[in-house]
Amino acid sequence: MGCSSSSAGDPADIGGGEFDDEGRKRTKPYKEVPGDDFFEVEEATGQEFMAVKPWIGQVTEPTNHNEINKAAPEETYAIDYVYGYRSQDSRQNVYYNNKGNAVYMTACLGVILDHESNTQKFFGGGEVKDARRAKQNTEAGHNDDILGLAISPDRSFAATGQRGNMPSIFTWDTETGEKKMCISLPKGSRGINALSISEDGKFVCAIDQTNEHQLIVIDTSTQNICFKQKGDNSKIYDCAFSGTAGDLTICTVGVRHCYFWDFKNNKKHRGIKAPEQISHSCACSDKQGNFFTGGQNGAIFCWKDNEYQSHQDAHKGYCSAIRFIDGTLYSGGKDGVVKSWTCTAEGKLTAGQEWSFDTMIRAIDCMDGNMLVGDRAGTITVVAGGNKKEIMHSHNDGEVWGLCSKEGNVLTTGDDNQCIEWDPNSRKRVESKAISSRSANSKKGKASTISNKPASQCARAVAYNAGTTVVCGNDGVTHVHGTTEKKLEDADEWIECVAFSPDASMLAVGSHDNMIRVYSTSDYSLLGCCKGHSSYIMAMDWSADGKWIRSNCGAYELLFFTIPDCKQDPSGKTNTKAVEWATKTIKFSWHVNGIYPKGQDGTHINRVAGSPDGSLLCTGDDFTLMRIFRDPCVFGSNPRSYRGHSEHVTNVIFHGDFIMSTGGYDQTLIQWKKC
Repeated sequence: MGCSSSSAGDPADIGGGEFDDEGRKRTKPYKEVPGDDFFEVEEATGQEFMAVKPWIGQVTEPTNHNEINKAAPEETYAIDYVYGYRSQDSRQNVYYNNKGNAVYMTACLGVILDHESNTQKFFGGGEVKDARRAKQNTEAGHNDDILGLAISPDRSFAATGQRGNMPSIFTWDTETGEKKMCISLPKGSRGINALSISEDGKFVCAIDQTNEHQLIVIDTSTQNICFKQKGDNSKIYDCAFSGTAGDLTICTVGVRHCYFWDFKNNKKHRGIKAPEQISHSCACSDKQGNFFTGGQNGAIFCWKDNEYQSHQDAHKGYCSAIRFIDGTLYSGGKDGVVKSWTCTAEGKLTAGQEWSFDTMIRAIDCMDGNMLVGDRAGTITVVAGGNKKEIMHSHNDGEVWGLCSKEGNVLTTGDDNQCIEWDPNSRKRVESKAISSRSANSKKGKASTISNKPASQCARAVAYNAGTTVVCGNDGVTHVHGTTEKKLEDADEWIECVAFSPDASMLAVGSHDNMIRVYSTSDYSLLGCCKGHSSYIMAMDWSADGKWIRSNCGAYELLFFTIPDCKQDPSGKTNTKAVEWATKTIKFSWHVNGIYPKGQDGTHINRVAGSPDGSLLCTGDDFTLMRIFRDPCVFGSNPRSYRGHSEHVTNVIFHGDFIMSTGGYDQTLIQWKKC
């Protein structure tokens, strides 16, 4: 995925290969993230599923609970704001619309951000039919990762393409988010990673992710595919229509190739006379018929009628973004520098201004003297009058799992060495802190991730109480930050759940070494270990009085422990019938018996959260859905289901008038507001 030189790999490794997007040799095999339509075998479902689970013997109806009502909740939610920008494997994906608002994508959403008012509109997302992803309606919006985005030359509409076995391509209005067109490609297309729109707006070019990396042209007037041909066996990164009026030439670039297409006459030409055959990662065109491509050697190449004309050294590391606007060429590189260039009619370049950023440039656009820049760190920046204003931030590597409330704000953690604090009311990032500067792995076992960062710099559990933040690393180390600074190193494996007791006098840490450790928060000494689970700890709740912990593990067990002696109570289901629980996060219990729809087992529900007033339950699942039920949720209960994430929804919490949810590989935090 990207490169800086031929010795470090080339940009065509993006999306799977020997090198990652930073030009580093992979330390682990590339992990493809398939859609759930790859998994067609139905598992035990409904009461059949419940009957074969070992925890069923520990379930009993509590003494006190709400009246059972299987109807979907009356409460409804809508996407209020989305914190995220896809930067890890996409390029040329941030643009201005005609109103000067930023248009980009994250998860399965097209986003229109008015950065002056800091409000957003969306293409896609919202309440959907309760179904697995393969059976969800794809006519209204994307249901998987958006991999590529292009904007029409007049900035009136955008085209987006997604991942998936039968990926969809949409066009939509860049001011309202209203859908204009939808086309689904044949089964096996895998995804769309690059798009371009012709100068007259009549055609959309897309590159699929089959082994042949087909070039597909769609006629927007008929909404039909009018051309399709094999592109290259090596990955194609980018495509660009000619900027000359009436010229429908298309340039495609990728691993060690640059092609020029005349799709009207079914002709394909390789770029010729170049001094060497290298990889190119991005392409654009001026209005005189010159094409410019960004090379792996950091140079900008100029082409005319598929012949090499010249090249200009531009960046250290490969040239990762390129855009031609109003007579000026803009380029961005792995070196984190954006440069402007004046161009002659023959494509000769003269260097102009430079702007420095902290990391690789992913996308550039300009309008009315202002610049919009997307970078690899997941940040979108407006440059105006010499000033920089960051208008969007994001997690940017691996997965995001950790989520908790911090007074009026929320905290998230992920595999990118970031613990981020967000303010849902001002809709901004407050600050980002590194998880750790250490480079270490867990004592045994490891969390599956596509991040190249060490386990000590990845975190999937976070908790906050009264000025103290606790972040649990994937190396098994729990970091305590506040008036007391501590490192708790007792766990042998990575930690999935952590929670303070209701009175904040104790901290419980649930690890993948099958144990829950309970600490006194007065000095963070270890009070005891809750032992008895035969698999990793995935969820746990404190009782309101702090005298009990109930917990679930990967073996579908529901166990009860008395606190502070940390002893398992074999009669816990009876002894806790009248107990009031401070939280409702466990996935296997009487009150959540109905959260498992057909085709899902206990591992497909990643998180459960109960509302503070006890009326609702919210779940995040493997199939992109955030689902809301009445509490209790018994067999046959109906949910409201919401789509916005493109990957497994790893965590959900109720937070004031909001539900906050995190997506794993989409690295996005979504703020859902009660309607």
